[in-house]
Amino acid sequence: IFRLALAILLIRMVTSEQSTGAVGFMQYLDLSSDQLNQLYYVMLVGSITGWVVSALTVNPPHLFKPMAISLALMATGSIMDTFSSSITRPEQLYISQFLLAFGSMFFLGPALLMGTKNVLNAPQNYISFIVMFGITQNLGNLTGAALLGTWQTLREKYHSSYLTDAISLQN
Repeated sequence: IFRLALAILLIRMVTSEQSTGAVGFMQYLDLSSDQLNQLYYVMLVGSITGWVVSALTVNPPHLFKPMAISLALMATGSIMDTFSSSITRPEQLYISQFLLAFGSMFFLGPALLMGTKNVLNAPQNYISFIVMFGITQNLGNLTGAALLGTWQTLREKYHSSYLTDAISLQN
């Protein structure tokens, strides 16, 4: 149960990049919700596709393989987003955000199945499992968003101070 809680907590921290990182970055660049609609649709399609593919391909004896695949997809999407700059537009994030949405939903099914497999061996732990699953989902999302937001703020302050040091008071 502890390993499952840790895995779910960490995966939610990684997937918080989608709501905090990409969307927050686009909003920081003064893009409105109307301009981000297509990006939201891509993320929705990625989530639904990941959920459907997970449901169709899940194999209870081999739950590690889809979890590893989903982590690789999310790592690929995150690496693709690291090259974003002030000239990046939502259209350039479609593939990476699709991969992140797909990977997060593709991971969730096997993780939940792994937890329920443990609960079937000890049915008295069912309520504890449900509570743990919900708490780790929320806590992971909040922790990931806080860490990513803090990192962005620290990096912005560092680069701002570096840029202002190079400006003379006469200019």
